[in-house]
Amino acid sequence: MVVVLELRAKAEHVLFPQVRYVVREATERPIRAEYRLMSGRPATAVEFVEWNDKGPPYARRLVVRDLLRKGAMTEVHVLDLQERHVPEALFDLHDSSARRALDARMPPP
Repeated sequence: MVVVLELRAKAEHVLFPQVRYVVREATERPIRAEYRLMSGRPATAVEFVEWNDKGPPYARRLVVRDLLRKGAMTEVHVLDLQERHVPEALFDLHDSSARRALDARMPPP
């Protein structure tokens, strides 16, 4: 059995203001996520194909489809995952200094 969640953003001017999640009830893990434009038109779909069975749960293999460009596909394989502490300050909506400091440490693409 699956559960379908239809989510809508409260904020305006977000890239995908609507998301539809399909979750397998028995595992409580997503099977698919569909990101939609303001018009409701599906733009991107993510399929959660394979999950890690040992250690922390995470999607080991994902398939991302660009629904606006005739289903162009990207397959993602997560080879390694490292757990790290995430400072509470990164989520402070009133003070972005922790996020700016993190951005400053990241190498340019």
